[in-house]
Amino acid sequence: MRRTIKLYIFQAAVMLFACTFGANAQTIKVNPKFGNVSKAELEMTEYAPDTSAVAVILYKGAETEVDINLHRDNTFAIIKKVHERIKVLKEPGTRYANFEFGYTYTNRLKEEIKNIKVETYNLVNGKTEKTKMSKKFKFDEKFTENVRRVSFTAENVKVGSVIEVEYTFESPNYTNVPDLVFQTDIPINQVVETFSYPEYFTFKKTQRSLEHLDYSQSEENASETIGMSTLSYRLFTDKFSAVDMPAMVDENLSFNSAQYRSRVIYDLGGVYIPGVVNKTFNKNWAAVDHDFIDAGILKDFFAKYRDKDELLAAVAGIEEDEAKIAAVVKFVADRVKWNDDVDKYPSPAKDVLKKGTGDSADINALVASALNTIGYKAEPVFLRRRTRGILVIFQITASAFDALMIKVTAPDNSKVWYLDGARKDGYLNVLPAHYLVEQARLINESEFGEWVDLRNLSRHKIVHSIVASLDETGLMTGTAKTEATGAYSYSIKAKYHGAESQEAYLEALQNRDELDELSEFQIDDSYGPTASLSYQFEKEYSLTGDKIYFKPFLSKFHSESYFRKETRKIPIDFEQPEDFSYIALVDLPEGWEVEEMPEPIKLTCPPVNAKLVFTCQNMGGKLIVRYNVNINEMVVAADHYADLRAFWEQLVNIEKSVIVLKKSNQ
Repeated sequence: MRRTIKLYIFQAAVMLFACTFGANAQTIKVNPKFGNVSKAELEMTEYAPDTSAVAVILYKGAETEVDINLHRDNTFAIIKKVHERIKVLKEPGTRYANFEFGYTYTNRLKEEIKNIKVETYNLVNGKTEKTKMSKKFKFDEKFTENVRRVSFTAENVKVGSVIEVEYTFESPNYTNVPDLVFQTDIPINQVVETFSYPEYFTFKKTQRSLEHLDYSQSEENASETIGMSTLSYRLFTDKFSAVDMPAMVDENLSFNSAQYRSRVIYDLGGVYIPGVVNKTFNKNWAAVDHDFIDAGILKDFFAKYRDKDELLAAVAGIEEDEAKIAAVVKFVADRVKWNDDVDKYPSPAKDVLKKGTGDSADINALVASALNTIGYKAEPVFLRRRTRGILVIFQITASAFDALMIKVTAPDNSKVWYLDGARKDGYLNVLPAHYLVEQARLINESEFGEWVDLRNLSRHKIVHSIVASLDETGLMTGTAKTEATGAYSYSIKAKYHGAESQEAYLEALQNRDELDELSEFQIDDSYGPTASLSYQFEKEYSLTGDKIYFKPFLSKFHSESYFRKETRKIPIDFEQPEDFSYIALVDLPEGWEVEEMPEPIKLTCPPVNAKLVFTCQNMGGKLIVRYNVNINEMVVAADHYADLRAFWEQLVNIEKSVIVLKKSNQ
């Protein structure tokens, strides 16, 4: 008989977000037994808590357990059994008939996804029709060198269908417990997740939830035969449940909205089974540093470059540090092409050079090796890109990182730079926005690590300017320029290089700003700390009778779509701290005077450390517009959403400004 007990097995319980506890009834009553789909479920046409939902998970049940049967590959295992029932409400919801899962399969770690069962239910002439998935709709194939992929598709799915799925995931990597997840990109009517583990396993539990969760724990006596002995123990089961869980969809200005989905995370602290195993898994980050070095994966990072003579010839005669480092990056790029993949583990240098292509870790290891050979100190920096979610500092594991870059120190120790040698759009201290993290891990050859902040290695600034003339017909002609540093520089180059062609890039630019003509385009996209572009333009504004209506802003720099929602539950992520300037000098037509002009504005928003200054002046027939915006916080808590929304509304309104000219009577 199970009974509820206090949660004492955990070493710590950390609440990242507020959790509430209690009980509510789900909107749709369901029988969780597989196959027990009711007529009411088949007849439903919308989900009341979210009538916009294209589909809803009527029920999600998952049972995860630590299996201590040593007969399985002579190790313990994690087994997770999943059951989902999904209702398709609208045509776009039919995509939820497709399922795809990746799993690790190597000589050392063989995971499995098995016992897959899929059925589709439809209401036909008032009767329930069931369709079982045939084997031809299931695929199990190699995805990468170490990962396989299982995919399958429910049959006969249409609007109104109910899809039911079961499968089992099994892994001998018992130190890695899959997260218990309570939200997806569609709402969940009812979700129940359990985790069972023997008393010999200690875990640290982390709850992240912005929504209501119920929790209880029970225990029972259990036993297992290990070798010639029978082991008796207490089996603990944690149960979490929730109802009417809202969808967590991608939000504007968020690198990874999914990281905020309600979930429970288990970190294994240790295992002690008398006479069988005694292991401690609680590490500190210094131990992770040591593991990186001890594994030998960074050997080529610190080693001398293989073709030293060619390298020395490539940098001969270059004295200035930054130019010499740039020459090394080019030297490696000429020999190894980046395959656009990002990784943290470099392959052996000889294999990469022979192949002629490599991922970001491969290339950074070669660049570091070359720099160390010519007298610089190049050290590995591991990071978790912002697109993968925030690095949680108290979850100590090498898997927290997903990318590798370089810290470079000058031979005389006078200067330090950070560099991703694989990216031609970057430069020294110029990184893509998703690399601008607060905590990246620097490791030196002596195995001593430290945290480094990559957010403000250089000034992230962008300046837009136009010098133009407006004639009496409302036609504006002039020159537009953009100059950028830091992550803005990276963004400009990446967008230009990512276009199908220069013609496609210019067409998009012309359409964005509604220009009648665009010509004499020039761009400086060279490998360096800045980027700039310029072009000539023509744009026709409205002439009505004796009045001209025109906008002093050639572009809309701040999208009004970002903050349309009145509330928001997750933080706002800006790509970089905003240091934005716009200057417009416009010669007005002779014989015309300014009738209406926007008032100057100076505004601050202390909760998000932001300010704006806007002025518009008529100086003897020349219109002078100055507009500066600074938002110094890259991540703004949801608590300050209303403040930021009000501030942003001012930006949008300023950029909609209209100036009215009236023909003079003189």
